[in-house]
Amino acid sequence: SVLLPQQDDLLVININTEKDRIDAQHSILAVKSKFPDDFIVCMIYTSGSSGKPKGVGIQNSSLVNRIHWMWNIYPFKSGEKCALKTSISFVDHIWELFGPLNKGVPSVLFTKNKVLDINEFLEDISNHNITRLILVPSLLMAILDKLQSGEITLKNLKYWISSGEQLSINTIRYFYTLFSKHEHILINIYGSTEITADATYYETNRYVNESVSIPIGRPIANTQIYILGPDQGLVPVGVTGEI
Repeated sequence: SVLLPQQDDLLVININTEKDRIDAQHSILAVKSKFPDDFIVCMIYTSGSSGKPKGVGIQNSSLVNRIHWMWNIYPFKSGEKCALKTSISFVDHIWELFGPLNKGVPSVLFTKNKVLDINEFLEDISNHNITRLILVPSLLMAILDKLQSGEITLKNLKYWISSGEQLSINTIRYFYTLFSKHEHILINIYGSTEITADATYYETNRYVNESVSIPIGRPIANTQIYILGPDQGLVPVGVTGEI
């Protein structure tokens, strides 16, 4: 289920109470797919890898692999609730939408204006007992600054998933001055739209005080990372290259 904000002009369709009416339309709406298993499920425009805007087709196999990986390594527990706040024009919405939905986990829908008002955003996260949140490091820092006052604790928000920007060691230290390494997990995810956002991940509670940077971690399930030299050949261990 998706919990929608209260708006007088908003049409809300409850898929549970309207189940019979929806099922009655099945014969009209059902269309057998003629595509192979690895069909394109959506198109997202990005310039992240080349600097030039282009449409990227998100493949079914990549989407399924992404959400199954997260289900397996960070399985949902009873009582969890997620935040649905990312625009569908950005690839991060894929997990926000399909991850909880396909496991029957409730999500709270946040409007753009709600997210931009950091005070209201945090109040709603706290009031709805959100347990998982995807955010960029700049938003993370804004949240941490607000939490430092102690007025809001977000004690139920266990999984913080950072992507889209480089995560600094100072942000990590800031985070763990406010949260316990055992009760809250900040995950650094690296990737691009072309591979449905996530290629590698790193649990930042593994960092040590002597760290000078945060790794991007290891590949997610069924994914390989290649480090290449200027000639596009694999470089030896210890030699600098490009992913």
